[in-house]
Amino acid sequence: MKFLTTLIAASTSALMMGAAMADDFPSKPIHLIVPLSPGGGGDMAARVVAEGLARELDTSVVVENRPGTSSTIGTQAAARSEADGYTLILVTDFHAINEALNRLDQLDPPLPYDSLADFDTVGQVLSLQVILLASADTGITDMESLIAKAKQTEGGLSAATPGIGSPHNLAFLQMAQMGDFPLLTVPFNGSGPATTAAQGGQVDLVFAAVGPGVAMADGGRVNAIAVSSDTRDPAAPDVPTIEEAGFDGFSIESWMGILAPKGVPAERLDLLNRALVTVLEQPEVIEKITKAGMYPTPGSRPDFLSLIETDIEKNQAIFKNSPLSQ
Repeated sequence: MKFLTTLIAASTSALMMGAAMADDFPSKPIHLIVPLSPGGGGDMAARVVAEGLARELDTSVVVENRPGTSSTIGTQAAARSEADGYTLILVTDFHAINEALNRLDQLDPPLPYDSLADFDTVGQVLSLQVILLASADTGITDMESLIAKAKQTEGGLSAATPGIGSPHNLAFLQMAQMGDFPLLTVPFNGSGPATTAAQGGQVDLVFAAVGPGVAMADGGRVNAIAVSSDTRDPAAPDVPTIEEAGFDGFSIESWMGILAPKGVPAERLDLLNRALVTVLEQPEVIEKITKAGMYPTPGSRPDFLSLIETDIEKNQAIFKNSPLSQ
């Protein structure tokens, strides 16, 4: 009887300690790994969100930039971190792109983690799309003239991308598949050189961030053709979507969101999600992110998981069915 009483007391004490641990979270600084270089739009968004989370959670949120190898360096570090909620990572759509390529054995070396099994979702942060631009030298002014010229050009129109595996590359691959015309992809070291080449007439087509793309089109050296998502962009309301040109179901949209290493207690993940949603609904946060051409996209943890899973499957199908990805 004495043993049973002791056992019950110990169990009760353990339960109370577990509840106290959950209630006390967070009781120390949270580290947000950002697998991007400092200074870019993604880094800016991460810091805006980190500041908001620090206010909501009443603790410090430290941003750690760990760029390299298409985000895999920082993501691997996050996967190997302790699953206590104090280490998080802001991932981009490259998380789903890398997983799709990995499943097709097109990554060398392969991913050192499983993009789904090794992480839990906290929530989506934002979304953004890209705009298709044509060099003014081509005479292409809309999707109809693009398709006609692409089918008449031996070897296909030249399409500048920041490299295989980028959202820009994915958009070109899906467009070529759905339009049944060839494209000659030309990889560049970054979006800046790619768009510069299109403005100078060295390549025919390029996808760019919507805000800068509209500004370039206003300058007259490129023509704005269409945007990549299935909805028009508020920054370019007069530019149609590619889907509107008859490409039913066409949609390539970039996103960012926060993950945690697998195994963080659900109550901590839910608390983090509630704080993130609150931050993303604050007017000053919306203004800062929107000014950078991105749009806050608060939502639930299951919604973000569904987005990642859907994108992995969609990206895998695009890469698998296109010789341009080889």
